[in-house]
Amino acid sequence: QALMYLLKAKSLAETLPNDASVAGIETKEQCLMYQNAEIGFSYLSTYPDSAIFFANKSYQTDLKVSNGEWTYPLIVLGNAYSAMNQYDSALHYYKLGLKDVSNISQNDLADNYIGIANVFKKQQLYDSCIFYAKQGLDVCKNISYQKGIYNVSGLLAAVYENINTVESIKYYKLN
Repeated sequence: QALMYLLKAKSLAETLPNDASVAGIETKEQCLMYQNAEIGFSYLSTYPDSAIFFANKSYQTDLKVSNGEWTYPLIVLGNAYSAMNQYDSALHYYKLGLKDVSNISQNDLADNYIGIANVFKKQQLYDSCIFYAKQGLDVCKNISYQKGIYNVSGLLAAVYENINTVESIKYYKLN
């Protein structure tokens, strides 16, 4: 149902004149950029190729409107490519999202680190996975990002399960 509303809102926004202002603060392009990213996110679990299509449209608009300052579409792209087991592409987009860590939201920073850690886990590169997961966990703790703490602690617990049981238990407690 949420996806249906997003698609309807996108359709309506496309009919606006180019110089229109949405809610007095967003341009038509910005509105479409946000909607495309959210539509991409909504498609992630079932249609990663559609997620890539919409998130890429959002990213291209962001490059045009604000020089690629918004990292959320990059996270959606990384997640979609990771879901399709295209790890090089996933890492490319996650790392693009880390190009200027001083200007990105802390939630996005954490999600980028966690995305990278997940890719390395899938590739069984556990040292790299642990490194990025701990980076993500530190950011999550600093901003009280509970969803991020939950996700990354579960990831760390699973990775440590075969390496160090005591460490694994420590992360399961966070989860």
